[in-house]
Amino acid sequence: MAIGTRYQGQAPPESTRTEKAKLLTSSSSKPAVGEKRSHADQQTSESSDSEPDSPASPPPPKKKKPDDAKNPRKRGHRKAANVEVVELDDVANDTASGEGNGNGVIEILDSEEGVEAASGAREKGKQRAVPDSLREKRSDTEDGARDSDSDLNLPDETTTKAESTADLLTIFSMPVTTEFKSKKNGTSDTERGRWCMICNCRRHIASMHYAVYVARCKAEGIEETEQATPKKIWAAKMAKKDEKKKAAAAGGAQLQLTLDGVVKKVESPTVFSRTAILDAVTQHVVCGDQALLVADDPTFTNCLVVMRPKTTKEELPSRAVVRTNIKNKFVQFIKELRSDLAAAPGKASINHDLWTEDHSSTAFFGITAQWIDVKDLRPWTLRAEVIGFHKIVGDHGGRNLGRHLLKVTDRAGITSKKQDFVNKLGHITADNASNNGTTAREVAEVLEARGIDDWDAVNKQLGCIGHVVQLAIEDFMTAVTQVGLVESKQAMWDYDPKAPENRVLAGGLDVIAAIRTLAIKIQASPQRKEAFQQTQKQFNIEIPLVIPLHTATRWGSALKMLKRSSHMSDPITSFTATADAKFGPITTIRKNGKVTKKIPWSAFRLEKEDWDRVGLCVEILEDADKYHQLFSSDKVPTLHRVVPALEALCTKWEKKLDDPKYAVFHPALQAGLDKLNKYYTKLDNSDVYILALLLHPYYKLRYIEKKWGGHAEQQAEIAAGNFDAINWIEHAREVVNTAMEHYWPLRLGQQTNTSASGSSGGGNNTSASGGRRTRSGPAGGMSSDSEEDDFDRERAQLVNSESSSGWKQELRAYLEDPALTVKKDCDTVEWWSKFSYLYPTLARMALDILPIPASSVAVERLFSRAKEVSTDRRSRIGADLFEWLECLSHHWRPTIVDYAKVNSAAVEEVDLDDFVSYYEVDELWNDPCGADGEALIDAE
Repeated sequence: MAIGTRYQGQAPPESTRTEKAKLLTSSSSKPAVGEKRSHADQQTSESSDSEPDSPASPPPPKKKKPDDAKNPRKRGHRKAANVEVVELDDVANDTASGEGNGNGVIEILDSEEGVEAASGAREKGKQRAVPDSLREKRSDTEDGARDSDSDLNLPDETTTKAESTADLLTIFSMPVTTEFKSKKNGTSDTERGRWCMICNCRRHIASMHYAVYVARCKAEGIEETEQATPKKIWAAKMAKKDEKKKAAAAGGAQLQLTLDGVVKKVESPTVFSRTAILDAVTQHVVCGDQALLVADDPTFTNCLVVMRPKTTKEELPSRAVVRTNIKNKFVQFIKELRSDLAAAPGKASINHDLWTEDHSSTAFFGITAQWIDVKDLRPWTLRAEVIGFHKIVGDHGGRNLGRHLLKVTDRAGITSKKQDFVNKLGHITADNASNNGTTAREVAEVLEARGIDDWDAVNKQLGCIGHVVQLAIEDFMTAVTQVGLVESKQAMWDYDPKAPENRVLAGGLDVIAAIRTLAIKIQASPQRKEAFQQTQKQFNIEIPLVIPLHTATRWGSALKMLKRSSHMSDPITSFTATADAKFGPITTIRKNGKVTKKIPWSAFRLEKEDWDRVGLCVEILEDADKYHQLFSSDKVPTLHRVVPALEALCTKWEKKLDDPKYAVFHPALQAGLDKLNKYYTKLDNSDVYILALLLHPYYKLRYIEKKWGGHAEQQAEIAAGNFDAINWIEHAREVVNTAMEHYWPLRLGQQTNTSASGSSGGGNNTSASGGRRTRSGPAGGMSSDSEEDDFDRERAQLVNSESSSGWKQELRAYLEDPALTVKKDCDTVEWWSKFSYLYPTLARMALDILPIPASSVAVERLFSRAKEVSTDRRSRIGADLFEWLECLSHHWRPTIVDYAKVNSAAVEEVDLDDFVSYYEVDELWNDPCGADGEALIDAE
């Protein structure tokens, strides 16, 4: 007897209903909608987020249900709030004919739990049977978790009950609790199950209702399953799918330039969808930095129910389901990442750094990657993704970090242990810590062991220019504050309270230390903070401001402190003049435990000359901050800005070093310049800075020819005793020529040929098969093999000569183009996307050079986001979940759509023909000749 059997003409007897429940309980071979679920599946996951997935405990033995049991409830079940009552006497009179008769058959479930509640226990290790369609879908991905050669294997995607039965919801209803009553027999029974809206099972759908099934699945975007599809149709679909794979592998797929993917119309949701609700809640948890428990919070779920009052708990995702969806989305993200990187023609450059989580003191290795996407003839786009936020096990030495780095890049598809894999790793940008140099050397050694010998640690490792500028600022501020502290300390010891105009400021750099002291003292007391806010209002500062403190780890904090103080000079002066009467002395001087001197607030008052020195310091720091911001973007290339920015900053500080106006800051300026020059000379270790200037159409080689020394400067330095002087203009040209020779065979649009004649990548090679002259045999007794070798060598020399002239002609045409319309801040990725057909060799070079980050700002932003994730409410979050959240948050945030805003901007279209009658009435009311208003009212 089938579970979904429809009773015709009479009510189903109670014994038959009991047999249906037993049949469902004992059936486990091909579970459908009413499949048996264990006790472990019915419980909500109670484990902490910090615990890894562990095997679920075995379910306790179930008690046998007596045949005469009424309203059965299993332990751990929630009683249904709404119970549908069905009169069996009415069912007996109902007919079974007709398709889509509403509540035709109820398919009994052996559990009162919703489909989502089971995923929590499965998350703990219980493995479900995966439908054939999903198993086929998994096998289609060659870069999946099982095929990855990384030591960081991806977890398997967990298929939830809702996912495996989504197609059935087009035919069956949601789980409902129904009470079957019979007035004639005086019986009553309650069952939990789904009403079949057409018939009962997938096989019947395939044979009787496939057309309806296909239409509904397509309308709701649900994938069909093999069981509900006729065998011939399924076989034809699989054959067509295989043909598409073969065509794509052979390059048979033709590209068509359309507006798809370029111009996208944003459409807001129009119908209720369980999948859409799950994805929306998941995105809210990930991007909104919410705890997983928010999914079970009634105050949150009530917001969803208000939007759709008939929503049941089974239709809303639970905490366990959201966590499972986050894991599955991360797995899908890594698979798509591998696919995108494999399709990218250029290399991916990365930056990395370490970060320690405060609550658990766990060290995480943050890694971001940048590359250029080139898809379907669409404009090039610079992609930046977080590819890893991995927990570091072991020491933080360079070798251990190098091994962890390769684990992440292997997982992302940038590097691989496979021998025939094409290395995608470009350059590494990191801060100037010593262990990062060891990390690069470890990566080079491992890659060399894998057969990749062109990745040089010295050339491929770049320092973070943002850190370089920050180090120069810190050296400058250290010199300023150290001198200022000494001066301020001495002035306090020499302070004479009896002198009415006495101050602790000696008229030097101690003014900087005095401002920092005032900021600390004001913020240390709520009363002083409130008094300072009231003082600001007296000077028309309606929104009170706070003096930010300078800290060495926060970029730009010194400039913000001094700039804000200079802006509030009047309120600060007024506050220091009146604070003594309200709060007493600002500090005291003690000797042998006894107070020997009290320093009043008025001793820290700043005169006009003091504020002038603050203004000079602000000017010096603004020079550095201006160039600091140039390296803080990951949306556009920034590597070309390094050399011009560092040279401009050094020039400005050198001019101030010679200016008497800045004499008090000269020692500090010299300290900052020494730091800049130290790292400026290290730019010579890599050629990418020269190539980055070349690839910017605004600079090209003209900047180097204008700013750098040539033959005359080299001879002058040699005459001065520097026998290692270099002709930098000639050196730059050699670097460019070497790069052009390397990229000429790889230029865009070049067909790769493994033969000798095609190995050099000649650009104008044509086939010689047509009209080829044949010979009867080798001349002079020479073997055919030797003759062929001689011809190949001669042909290779000819191609090489053509190759040299080819890239030289392209380079000459590019350098001679004045590009008068190009601005300094133009997007070089967009420019090369437009003109790649003119300069294919340079464009191929741009795919490798432009994505190289000039600084590690992207990973620093990642750590700032991590602080928002690791809060007191989420202090026990696990390392795996932490990585999933960080990667998905960075990936999803730029794509978030404000659907409410989209709906508000929608314009309603009205057909004026539908309102003709209203126009006629309005015209009668507004008739200038005078209409009978009372008659019109009566007519209405």
